[in-house]
Amino acid sequence: MTTRKIIIFVVIAASALGVYFFFYRGTPATSTTQTAENQKTIFPIFAETTTNSKTTPNNSSGVAGNTSTYSNTDNNGQELPKLRSLVKDVVAGYTFAEKKVPNSKALETHVRYLERGTGRIKEISVNDTIPYSVSNTTITGVFDATFNNTGDKLVIRKIDDDFSIKTLYAEMSAPLATSTENQVKELSLYPSNTNFKELIDSPNKNSVLYTIADSSGSIGITSSFEPKGLKNNKQVFSSPLKEWSIDWPSSQFLAFTTKPSYFVDGYLYLIDTKDSSQNLLLSGKKGLVTSVNPNTQTLIYSESTKNGFISRLLNIKTGESSIFQAQTIPDKCVWSKISPEIIYCAAPTGIPNANYPDDWYNGTISFSDDFWKINTKTGEAISLYSKKSGVDATNLSLDNNESFLALVNKNDSSLWILDVRP
Repeated sequence: MTTRKIIIFVVIAASALGVYFFFYRGTPATSTTQTAENQKTIFPIFAETTTNSKTTPNNSSGVAGNTSTYSNTDNNGQELPKLRSLVKDVVAGYTFAEKKVPNSKALETHVRYLERGTGRIKEISVNDTIPYSVSNTTITGVFDATFNNTGDKLVIRKIDDDFSIKTLYAEMSAPLATSTENQVKELSLYPSNTNFKELIDSPNKNSVLYTIADSSGSIGITSSFEPKGLKNNKQVFSSPLKEWSIDWPSSQFLAFTTKPSYFVDGYLYLIDTKDSSQNLLLSGKKGLVTSVNPNTQTLIYSESTKNGFISRLLNIKTGESSIFQAQTIPDKCVWSKISPEIIYCAAPTGIPNANYPDDWYNGTISFSDDFWKINTKTGEAISLYSKKSGVDATNLSLDNNESFLALVNKNDSSLWILDVRP
């Protein structure tokens, strides 16, 4: 490779990393003013809001609870660490899926991921240490990937040779669970002319919601994963604001939080897609980051303080809030789908003085996390891992049986796995 090609590759790779973290993983909001006077025009196609604002303080703080037991071995009978780096590759996106065990009816949990450097799709069993390729197609400049529920379709975003952002729809020749063999599959690519501002997958991962921004604001569109592209498009919201952090906690509800920043008041709206109604749940909280549970009865949120942040739990029905057991940013948590009152969180062992969440999003501040399983109904907190992990966890996800917690280490975008079984 010539020196000139090496320089070009390094520049493109650095640009991809920068775009990913700055634009798509919690970019601090611009200083758009949002007041009570303009709240009703945030979503002009929806009905007027109702507001819950009652807050009850709770004197409890920190994380306290029990430590779980642990035992796990790989396919060769060797003991595996409870928390470990699953692969050293830098990942653009990943998904859990089940694969048939050879000569058995049993299914084994695998993780399929897109390698950021090459754009190749790889796969690894949670009980193994060596990944293998399932696609040899090379896609340069990739910084983000969203898989469907079978792992055979995905939306890819990349930095093109002219440094513009391009979107590709990719489809593999067969879904993950159809074979017991580690076969390399054909990957078909379909370019898209749509430049998404934000893209998230649905709770069942068979569709996505993406936003498109223009001079008048932004619109949100849902589309389903179909052969040869995203189809069945449906507009679900319109707003004069361009920047939103979107959560899709259940099939019926969408949660829209204004892009968080230490310098900007934040607002959270819960949108009912059946009747187009909206409910303003939180308002006027600087640095607001939120996560709503799957039954939309509870949410956790963090808000900025002078040199840090606080984390709180909100009962959506009553409007009452209390201190959350873990001082963390909700981006470092994932809700259980089996027991909606349960949440798994990575909690920093120390929180330096900084402007949150901006300094964390921008990489000025990095954390080392402990891991907790918290029952938001009873208050019970179980320690899953507390051994100086050195991991700054984000993009958390549970497998279908909720035996394994996968995450991306924000420090280097590597993929990690935590065995959360008792």
